[in-house]
Amino acid sequence: MIKNRERQMGTKNRRKNWIINQDFQYKFITYTLLPVGITILIFWLSIEIFFYRMLMIGKKFKIPDNHGFYLLLRTQKSEFFSIAIILIIILIIAFFIWGVLLSHKIAGPFYKFKKYLDESQNTKECLQTPLAFRKGDFFLEIPEAFNNFIERNKKD
Repeated sequence: MIKNRERQMGTKNRRKNWIINQDFQYKFITYTLLPVGITILIFWLSIEIFFYRMLMIGKKFKIPDNHGFYLLLRTQKSEFFSIAIILIIILIIAFFIWGVLLSHKIAGPFYKFKKYLDESQNTKECLQTPLAFRKGDFFLEIPEAFNNFIERNKKD
């Protein structure tokens, strides 16, 4: 039982489930994507304003409607937005993946700590199996502090 638990709680255990705390992780991903979305919207509007102003410059200089200037503007705007849509999709996917990975590195240690406490039937079991997180996780100081706490209480 203890060896099985050490394998489960040890740093070599690789979870395949990237969403382990749905409430936290989905909120984290949303907060990660929200500034990206706002930035994209601002960028998109600024480009729309740019092309509108170029159109108004053409009108101001009384360039005829069938002039190549307007064809150039339409072509450039169409090509720009085609490229922008592809880049926006790539950007959203990249930030989504980054949000999942980062939130996993935050939620993982708390998931593991809760699981460790839930599976420990008594203090004796905690004394035999030290708590450990994965190398790349955040809050690596928690297992050390907790294990030190257990060691101090072991003496009492």
